[in-house]
Amino acid sequence: MSHGDPLPKLYVASGSVPPEFSYKLSCSLPAGYVAGCIVEGWIYDPYTGCSFDYCYDEPCINGDCFSDTDNFLCSCYLGWTGENCDANIDDCIGDPCVHGTCLDDVNSYVCICNVGWTGGDCDVNRDDCIFNPCAHGYCLDGEDSYTCTCDQGYTGQNCNEIEDIDDCINVECGSHRYCLDKVASYECVCSPGYAGPDCVEIDECEQNPCAHGDCTDKVNSYECSCEPGYGGLICDEPESETFDCADKNPCAPENTILNGYYYANSDPTKYVQCNEFGSCNLMNCASTLIWYDDHKSCGPL
Repeated sequence: MSHGDPLPKLYVASGSVPPEFSYKLSCSLPAGYVAGCIVEGWIYDPYTGCSFDYCYDEPCINGDCFSDTDNFLCSCYLGWTGENCDANIDDCIGDPCVHGTCLDDVNSYVCICNVGWTGGDCDVNRDDCIFNPCAHGYCLDGEDSYTCTCDQGYTGQNCNEIEDIDDCINVECGSHRYCLDKVASYECVCSPGYAGPDCVEIDECEQNPCAHGDCTDKVNSYECSCEPGYGGLICDEPESETFDCADKNPCAPENTILNGYYYANSDPTKYVQCNEFGSCNLMNCASTLIWYDDHKSCGPL
């Protein structure tokens, strides 16, 4: 048909007509006519004539519709069932989630796994040992748990606590030695004052620690005997003579000092004052002051 020609005219066939008549009808239409049915929802077939289209109202919700002579037939998409393909097939039937909860979907399902399980069907035990929780031991994986087998000398859930076992029990280390307890072991070490492979006594006087005196060696110590005029642990402190008026009176004329007759006392906050007649007085420094014998006066700390 060329552009501008009139549209084909519809030759109405109402109702169902015998096949032979429809065949003759379709073969003997006047020029410019096509066969068809005027009623909406009906379809024309050259062999069966006009018949109702049972798929006209799209009864197959989730599928393809095929119209028959007196009914329709649905071919459902995957995951759907029912006469009208409007029922979702329960894909959770059979409990596919081994250790979890199944959520149905269309032609599929989703598993929400219980704690400690993973995988599409929650059938894989999660490795609780993957981060090496056992600090000093072997990790055995369980279901949402783990168990540590600790190395010797360690304890606790994660083998991170030192086990309090005395490894020195019944250990004899010999002369001048003692046993040092360690983690799952022990060590024999020299007693204080002894050293070397054979634990020989150390001579503490070897370095001459007594500045002004004689040194006497002892086990792990020494003792200094100071020369006159020196004191202290290592004889390095000059001794200054001190006086008091009761037990030691320095105020005899032969002991007096010019310009004041002052002497130190054993208490740093006091001093002795003499006069030219030999009288002795024990004096107190003012508050917060102490006696400085080199200056013969009280001064601040």
